[in-house]
Amino acid sequence: MGVLDILKQYANPASPPAADVNGHFDTVAQQTAPKDLGGGIAAALRSDATPSFGQAVGGLFSRSNPDQQAGLTLVKTLGVAALSVAMSHQSKQQS
Repeated sequence: MGVLDILKQYANPASPPAADVNGHFDTVAQQTAPKDLGGGIAAALRSDATPSFGQAVGGLFSRSNPDQQAGLTLVKTLGVAALSVAMSHQSKQQS
């Protein structure tokens, strides 16, 4: 399945998420240039159709399982900067 086929499944925000969201994200991330992927994410976040960051995180939290909620709570406690450092360190370990 190509990137456009995957993205078409998410074009309607009222439709339920696809069954393989994680796999779809991995496919799109691997097949898209980082500059293009970053630009697309930035445009989506700036869109008037996108809820505020607080609303989005609140929605994620309410739909998450306890492990995911713990991770989001950790992000809130540590802050985005600390999370960025931790993810950078993890990425270097996986390389």
